Amino acid sequence: YNIHRSMMIQKSKVFADMFTLPTENIKDVQGTHEENPIVLHGDITSVMFDDLLDWIYKIDWHPMITPSYPERFLVNILKLSTMWDIQSENHERMIGFKTYIILAKAKEFVEHERKLIASIPPPMAFVQPLECQQHNDCRAAWRELWWKKVAKAMLHPTVPMLLEGAATYVE
Repeated sequence: YNIHRSMMIQKSKVFADMFTLPTENIKDVQGTHEENPIVLHGDITSVMFDDLLDWIYKIDWHPMITPSYPERFLVNILKLSTMWDIQSENHERMIGFKTYIILAKAKEFVEHERKLIASIPPPMAFVQPLECQQHNDCRAAWRELWWKKVAKAMLHPTVPMLLEGAATYVE
């Protein structure tokens, strides 16, 4: 995508901070040159990014447009705008206040569950008794490993590990 950097800076604190980082060569900053594009990581798809751009360029820019939006579109906008700290007062108008409140409460609940899951390591059911001679030492090591690796990944401020990815990560 070749998009206006000024629009992303205006809409997103994350992009604004990224583009104001001091550097010796401006080409070293992702997104400032065609040879060094911004690389989208994780589970961000082109459809999600297309939805975000539609919202930024068409809907948020033209507040009088109020068509109905598919659920996929709204979920994508909510996810990416949260990830990149894109603020807009139009969320309520776009989806209706009642739906906005439901989504906000659901997001708050999921975030609470993520923190709860990250803070309490699961039991060590996967360890065979013969592998662990000093069970208290093994439990302490597991708690430390969980906090330093798994919980840290789950609580990452910008790209938190998905809850369903935790089991694979531990394996």
